[in-house]
Amino acid sequence: MKEQQIIQRLESILYSGNVLKAEGEIERLKNAYQQLYADKKGKDVDLLVQAGDDKQQFDELLNKIYIKKENILLKNKHQRELILSEKKEIVRDLKKMVQNQENITKSYDQIKEIQQRWEKSGRLTNEEGIDLQNEYNYHVDLFFHNININKELRDLDYQKNLENKRSVLEKMEGLKDIEDVRQLEGAWKRVMSEWRSAGPVPWELKDEINGKFQEYNAGIKTKIDSYYESRREELNDKLREKIALCEKVNEIKDKEISNNRTWKVNTESVLQIQKQWREIGYSSENESIWTVFKNSCDAFFEKKRQFFEELDAKRAENTEIKRQLIAQADSIKDDNNWKVTTEKFLKLQKDWKDLGPATLSEEPKLWNKFRGICDHFFNAKRNFFTSLDDQQVKNLEEKEKLIEGIVGLDIEEKPEEAFRFLKEASSKWNEIGFVPFDKKDDIIQKYRTAMEEKYKQLKLNEGQRRKLEFETRIKHLVRGEEDNADRIINVEKRRIRDKMSKLREDIQQYENNLGFFGPNVDSSNPMFKEVNDKIKRLKGQLENMRTQLKAVDNIDLEAGETGEAIEEAVAENIEAGVEATAENAPETTTGDAPEAEE
Repeated sequence: MKEQQIIQRLESILYSGNVLKAEGEIERLKNAYQQLYADKKGKDVDLLVQAGDDKQQFDELLNKIYIKKENILLKNKHQRELILSEKKEIVRDLKKMVQNQENITKSYDQIKEIQQRWEKSGRLTNEEGIDLQNEYNYHVDLFFHNININKELRDLDYQKNLENKRSVLEKMEGLKDIEDVRQLEGAWKRVMSEWRSAGPVPWELKDEINGKFQEYNAGIKTKIDSYYESRREELNDKLREKIALCEKVNEIKDKEISNNRTWKVNTESVLQIQKQWREIGYSSENESIWTVFKNSCDAFFEKKRQFFEELDAKRAENTEIKRQLIAQADSIKDDNNWKVTTEKFLKLQKDWKDLGPATLSEEPKLWNKFRGICDHFFNAKRNFFTSLDDQQVKNLEEKEKLIEGIVGLDIEEKPEEAFRFLKEASSKWNEIGFVPFDKKDDIIQKYRTAMEEKYKQLKLNEGQRRKLEFETRIKHLVRGEEDNADRIINVEKRRIRDKMSKLREDIQQYENNLGFFGPNVDSSNPMFKEVNDKIKRLKGQLENMRTQLKAVDNIDLEAGETGEAIEEAVAENIEAGVEATAENAPETTTGDAPEAEE
């Protein structure tokens, strides 16, 4: 056998074979290769170099085979130790039970339980395992032999077990007629399970029954083993298919899944893989690869279970938070501070949307309650603004009447009274309130046109207009609070002084700006002229403020003075103050109409 053939055979054993069963063949292949290599050592150098490359490949394969063998042996050893430990514990429990047989009913239940545990614990074929099996059999037999019960009951149980085992033997004899080995194997496993659960038979018939069973069992096992040995390559192919399915499950298991839909899709994938596994059928190393596959599937479904446990906990938390959001919404649903409360409701709705679902049973109930509270508020808001539209129509009618009054005002007969009427009309206009939005621009334009027209007709100079404005202001203030006239006058004084202080600061600033032009500036310079005009205008306003302050200072408010007396005093003092400075006031042709506010 050539070196490459030996290497190929070793690869087949490593990846597809049973390294434990092939130990003899591996040793023969090893010896054969070493002999071939030794023969080439004394020959051509080129052949030796090539042989060296093959030798490295050979050594690596042999090392991998030894590692695989050690892993299998360690795994088998660990499995045997677990089985051995469990069987020792069962034997200890059996001994205790044999020594204490006071309650026959309880003892029978215990022995059945122990027998079931023993069958499920697995098999051991080493010397220690055989010794434990013998010790177990001895104590089971001793239990049924020495138990202090009614002999008829014991014999009846033995006889029943004997009938069951004879029935099992008949079934095993019938198995030889099954041609399909897979069917034979399934039937054989079911019959073996029946045999193990049948229980002890009469002592004198035990060896005969067991002997027949071992005979039938050996024949069936030989037939099954021969069948699988003949199909080794096919079974190895199936093993490779199953390894690929294990890798697919592991790939799905290791994914990070964060939503229900993805879990559903991946669960369906795993279930489909399990279906494919069943369709493959029996393979080599069937039990081992099944354990790997089962563990991978179990790990996937355990991860899924933990995810949904956490999801349920999160939904329970969301349920409580949504109850709090409902309570907050309920506490403000009747608040008619529409702008602020609307913003609060919009935030609550956003918080609700961002939160995620509550528990499945509570989510629809909580949502219906929350939506009902939101509907309550927004319906009330809509109803309010619907009624507000009606009020705005009434406001429009009042403003139209006010404009009619302005248009019909006779300026020439009593200009001062006309001026006061216009000022009062301006105040009333702002007090009336909003009009429908689509009428707003039209009504404001009518109002401004009417006011500007009347102010043009007045033809008051600046001093007259300011006198009337100030007199009207003071009279309105005093008239509104006759009991606090002195306080009102003091407030007005402070207002005038503050305004005068601001005017002085502005004048000072502009005069400083004039200094930048230098001493030889041309008086016709536009910028110089603009700044100089502003200073003159501001000084005129300052002088007017002094006049107003002097007029207010001259008002003598005595205790018990009536509102009409106060008004007369105001008018007289203002008249005196204005006349004293009229010649210094800048002249204007007309006053500006007050801005309409909406």
